Amino acid sequence: MQNDNSIKDQSTRDSLRHTQRLATIIWAALLASLGVYVVVVVAFKEQISFATLESGEISALRLVMVVVAGIVLAITPQIYSRVLASAYRRRNSSEENALSAASSTYMTALIVVMALYESIGIYGLVLVLVGAGNNTFIGFMGVSAVAMLTARPKMETLLEHYSKAL
Repeated sequence: MQNDNSIKDQSTRDSLRHTQRLATIIWAALLASLGVYVVVVVAFKEQISFATLESGEISALRLVMVVVAGIVLAITPQIYSRVLASAYRRRNSSEENALSAASSTYMTALIVVMALYESIGIYGLVLVLVGAGNNTFIGFMGVSAVAMLTARPKMETLLEHYSKAL
């Protein structure tokens, strides 16, 4: 695995560090959005509640959302890998082109993954607003947060991705 110091060109190192900083900011903002959902539920649940569904309807909707969340969790790593791999297929001739391809695909992959993982928290928000209860909300938010925490951007991942894009 390549480390930051093994890249000889200072501007390339700086660009990769900049990409990593932006990725971390985006990741943190999307993770923080889960906190906004919690605030909305705690502060405004009674005022903005959708039409309360019957318990059978809530159970069916909860089951659908659990299945969809499971599918999201199962397919997201493959989506991430495929987005990153799009930079490898190009096999760029110059270091500058490889840097650009690596940075753009890394950011794209991160945003897609974070949006998919955040959607799990949104499922919980929807469920609690239709009357599914706080435990359902906490469960979905917990799964969403853990998934987002495990997918946090790492410099080692970006460096490895860049080296493959060369």
